[in-house]
Amino acid sequence: MDESQPEQWVIPMGTHTVAFFNSRSRALDRIALESAILPQGSRAEIRSIQIEPDSQMSSAWVVNLFPNIKGAWLMGAKLKSFDELGGLSSLVDLSITSPARLGDNLRILRKLQLKNLWLEKVAAAHVDCLNGSLLQRLRLSSWQKRDFTDVPEMSAHDLTVTSRILQNTRGLNCAALEKARFAACTELRHLDDLSVGELWIEACRNLAIDTLANVRGLRSLTLVSQVLPSFEFVFGCQELERLFIGAAETPPRVGPLIQSASLRLISICPARNSLIREIGEANPNVIVSNTSVCFRDGRQVDMSEWWKARGQMPVARAESLNRLDDAEQQRRGHL
Repeated sequence: MDESQPEQWVIPMGTHTVAFFNSRSRALDRIALESAILPQGSRAEIRSIQIEPDSQMSSAWVVNLFPNIKGAWLMGAKLKSFDELGGLSSLVDLSITSPARLGDNLRILRKLQLKNLWLEKVAAAHVDCLNGSLLQRLRLSSWQKRDFTDVPEMSAHDLTVTSRILQNTRGLNCAALEKARFAACTELRHLDDLSVGELWIEACRNLAIDTLANVRGLRSLTLVSQVLPSFEFVFGCQELERLFIGAAETPPRVGPLIQSASLRLISICPARNSLIREIGEANPNVIVSNTSVCFRDGRQVDMSEWWKARGQMPVARAESLNRLDDAEQQRRGHL
């Protein structure tokens, strides 16, 4: 909805997402906007609000005109406050671009019952604002520190971090953590103080792969677009049961995958069928596949056995975390 032309606004019945932008960078007429929205009978159906980067809104006042929204994506370049979010008991998904300029206003997050939160250009002080909020998913984009020392405890089951600065996970304090994802952390080298059952590493090209042995409780590991000098890192991951490798240069020697005592499921994609056969025939304790052939109990089996073991329907390739998470990627009308 173009803020510069509120007289043309119509919200069709069945609409679930409304985006606010300003095509002419015209000064915002709040009274005109409210007058255009309030008569719209369909506004009760809106579940998601987007304030686009070129919006002239300085606060998120517009959210209170839609009583049933569950998601808000706040990207406006002029946003300085969003105190209005405090009264939204139904809000579960929230994305804020450049929270650094919002300062203490982030403390309003403590009043919300969020499940999923995305923050961009995040500093330690912003994490402090989350104290006491247990999130299902927390995404910290463009993390601004080299590690997590002196960062307050984070409460999230699923954590995703992207950063060009992060070098070490040292100091990461998140007792509820079940899944962790580090994507495009180009300076990440070491995984210290990390305790998590499921770990995804993508395009962290400087990571010392043997540092995976430092991760406590690691049972499932996904490596995408990583440099793998060898598979010997699995010997240091003594609890590792599930290994997924995608878009990586595969080492020619698979001895560690055959000798591992803990591995039960292996996916390497792409990989030659002969490589999968070598692993599968030599290690009957694993089910292994490249999504073309599958071996289990030392013999080739139908691919349906693979999807059953993995617990999902077939996919062409591992989803890339260089893209935004599903909920954020499909925010337009899919909450």
